[in-house]
Amino acid sequence: MSELLCTVKSGGLFTTIQDLGRPGFRQFGVPVSGALDQESAALANTLVGNPIEYPLLEITQTGPYLEFEKYGALAIAGANLSPRLNGIDIPNHETVFFAKGDVLSFGQPKTGIRAYLAFSGELQVERLFGSVSTHTGNQWGGLNGQTLQKGDQLRIVPPSQHIQHQKIRHQIRTTNTIRVTKSMEFEALENSDQERLFSQDWIVASESNRMGIRLSGASLISKLPEMISSPTDTGIIQLPPSGLPIVLMNDSAAIGGYPRICAVLREDLPIISQKPPGATIRLKLIT
Repeated sequence: MSELLCTVKSGGLFTTIQDLGRPGFRQFGVPVSGALDQESAALANTLVGNPIEYPLLEITQTGPYLEFEKYGALAIAGANLSPRLNGIDIPNHETVFFAKGDVLSFGQPKTGIRAYLAFSGELQVERLFGSVSTHTGNQWGGLNGQTLQKGDQLRIVPPSQHIQHQKIRHQIRTTNTIRVTKSMEFEALENSDQERLFSQDWIVASESNRMGIRLSGASLISKLPEMISSPTDTGIIQLPPSGLPIVLMNDSAAIGGYPRICAVLREDLPIISQKPPGATIRLKLIT
């Protein structure tokens, strides 16, 4: 039987309910969605005794303000967004216990931009294609397919076992090097643009979101052939007519019409997902 966990007093900048996504449906045009930094999402759930696939909150840059209605445990992993319980700083990557009437808030980002907030027990939200992940563009999953809003209430099925305090030393990876492999249309790039792709620093653009991480820098000028829409996947780097690459992320469409020049190593997707606008990255080609 579910119980009222907390009331949302403020939803923050962009807070959504996510899990590990809905893989296996891209052939039907269904985006994968799910946590962008799946390493951190899995860690947060583990710290409160949950299976790693349980729903949790993905918090972007500015966190929500939550008032709890019952006793429980939480854990935050990923970005350090200066979390506080009743105005007192609490750590990332550690089990934290709360009581009825306690309030959770966040301050300024210190490292990274996406934090994952897990609660002991299973958040109760409807499933679609086997997942509760929110896709705001399609208005799927989560709470009415939207970001958390003031007045929303989160309900939870309490855990069946006693929650043990856990703590782990962990930091998100902050390297600026993102490893990539060649993709389908890479060889259509002129040699000069192939060199420019890997020799320059790229800046994460402010237009980046859960659909794609947009990069700004010196444009690639190769005249790539027009192509019909073709299958894509999370981590594919597309090159639109602007010559500025886009790294496709979890909410991206299953097909696209831009040339696919590279693919980010799956293990490095959590790194790029934590880069704030203005951050510098360097693409490194691997075999």
